[in-house]
Amino acid sequence: MKIEKLRSQPFDKLNVLIYGQPGSGKTSFAGSAALNFRTIIASAESGLLSLRKRLPADLDVDFVRIEKFEDIEELSRFLIAGKHEYQTLVIDSLTEIQDVCMASILLKEGRDKPQLQDWGTLNDRMVKMIRYFRDMSNMNLVCTALLDEIRSDSGEVKSLPLFRGKIQQSISAYFDLVLYAFVHEAKDKDGKDVRKHVVLCEPSERYTTKDRSGMLPKYMPNDFSQVYNTIFTTKKEEKK
Repeated sequence: MKIEKLRSQPFDKLNVLIYGQPGSGKTSFAGSAALNFRTIIASAESGLLSLRKRLPADLDVDFVRIEKFEDIEELSRFLIAGKHEYQTLVIDSLTEIQDVCMASILLKEGRDKPQLQDWGTLNDRMVKMIRYFRDMSNMNLVCTALLDEIRSDSGEVKSLPLFRGKIQQSISAYFDLVLYAFVHEAKDKDGKDVRKHVVLCEPSERYTTKDRSGMLPKYMPNDFSQVYNTIFTTKKEEKK
């Protein structure tokens, strides 16, 4: 048994799940990791166009297309081999990855519609995949997901990441941070409408969020690096 010191770890990493409506800035938040970390993106959506606008023209980012579940497995083998310099993995999005995974299961079983056992297989595969990528040494993990809204019998609406099956209730447990992305609309001092992409970090009655670090304010700019620096700069100051 190897006993280690918590504060002696050489690399501080974050596991983040960010969710929201289309256009809320999820992919932009995740992709902004490339501004300060060598990043690879596993893209199961067609939302990378927003990154071309956000990132500097002289900054290019590596990505792989995820069209079938075997693509994710191939990526995992590549990363575990360790013959790379990536510091952050972005998965865009986990919601789409789940659909890809179910399609793979149905193809293997020769079925058009999922049966009960297929949902169990799906949950096991998704949990195994998330745990694997989460536990990779020296790599941040930033995942996006679509928004789901559940209305209770009393009419109250709860917003949470969109997943099918029982993993929806447990998904937050696998991440350090669960953030809600949205567009804040306000007026400037001249009365003009201002739209700003931000993320909600504190839990509320309506929105499912999580901050295991306890370092973040209620709202943060839509920027992974600012979130990262807020957490780990504060931790380093506490050590002094």
